[in-house]
Amino acid sequence: MDRSELLDLLLTEAGLADARTAEITPIAGGLTSPLHVRVQSPRYDVAVKLVRDHERDILLRMHPLGLTHVERVLYPRLLERNLLVTPFDSSGSMRDLHLAPTLVAEFALIQNELSDPSTHGARERAFYGRGAEIWAREAVTRWRGLRSASPIVDRYEPLIDLVDRASETIGEAYGALPFARMHHDFREENILAGPPQRIVDWGSSYGDGPFLFDLAPFCLGDAATWRVYRSASHICQAASADQLRH
Repeated sequence: MDRSELLDLLLTEAGLADARTAEITPIAGGLTSPLHVRVQSPRYDVAVKLVRDHERDILLRMHPLGLTHVERVLYPRLLERNLLVTPFDSSGSMRDLHLAPTLVAEFALIQNELSDPSTHGARERAFYGRGAEIWAREAVTRWRGLRSASPIVDRYEPLIDLVDRASETIGEAYGALPFARMHHDFREENILAGPPQRIVDWGSSYGDGPFLFDLAPFCLGDAATWRVYRSASHICQAASADQLRH
């Protein structure tokens, strides 16, 4: 989509009458979209992104939920044509691992509403199980490779040995976890600082996976985040105590 086509759509479908005189500047970051720009005039300031079909689909499914902590879709009809228009947010990415409790509750709501148990077959579980086993073994290799550069790694030798011996078991346990809808690239760079914090860039969200894949780094060491998620998540409420503990 070139500049002329973009302006035509903003003019005809979004009714932005002064689109042809607006300032258009690229938005840095993101590697998958061929178009991601800021469109700015005295009347409005929006971000415009050309998204792939699966990102379009999940954003359209989330739109009726009226969520505060995801990208606000201004023109659903344009999104149906794979063009996402949202208010421009200049706050930048969050700078720590502290999630707003309301964002955690909304993420649980997304999983509650959009997860698809019909996709949770043996093939998907085996895929994630093998992935977790490979990640565990790669982590052991990286840790041991750091010895010469950082002697502090020696303190973690018992943990490294444990992960090495248990990599297959880790994979089996991970693949057996309850599945839920995932963002799959849930990290500080894809969460705008706000306020409010907003989860952006759903381009890696192809479907369901082990339910804590996204939130685990944010729950570790943050009991409040874990409590909010457990109380709001249907998956947590249905999971066994062992699954939640591990």
